[in-house]
Amino acid sequence: MVLLSIYTSAEGAKSIDYYTDPQAIIEKISKEGAYKIVWELFENTDIWGWIMKKISSGEEEWLKVAVALSPGTDAHAGETLFSALGEALVKAPNKVLTLFSDDFSIKAICSCPDVDDPRFDTKSKNLKELEKRKKTVLSLSDKKLKSVQEQCLKALEESRREVSEWFDAQK
Repeated sequence: MVLLSIYTSAEGAKSIDYYTDPQAIIEKISKEGAYKIVWELFENTDIWGWIMKKISSGEEEWLKVAVALSPGTDAHAGETLFSALGEALVKAPNKVLTLFSDDFSIKAICSCPDVDDPRFDTKSKNLKELEKRKKTVLSLSDKKLKSVQEQCLKALEESRREVSEWFDAQK
């Protein structure tokens, strides 16, 4: 594995070598605060992208990182986090849907993929991904998740309509 490192001149040579270890990220957030760590990681697009890819895997340890990072995100960092969680929804729907709290909006996670992502940059690609997410959420049978499942399905349907309107307006 290739480790990416960045250095900040304000603090001297400070290597960000903890980012490959989910527990180390959570510990850093606990000690230094979510906002500071999000900023430190987000500043390096390679590192942030790598972490978002891990979160999108749906692996429980990386979903816990998402929960820890969430309070420190805003704007683009938040959008990319919710996009990663939307992708994780297909791979680990029970785990993703149990994470919902004040910091995790169902509408943000159960929404359309990023239209700027080449994997989802056409109406058909985007709608196909939304349909995959919908089928995954529909397949859940955990009665404890029934309410959040229904809310997610409603948000996915709203996103489907919004995606269609957005792509149609681009013509």
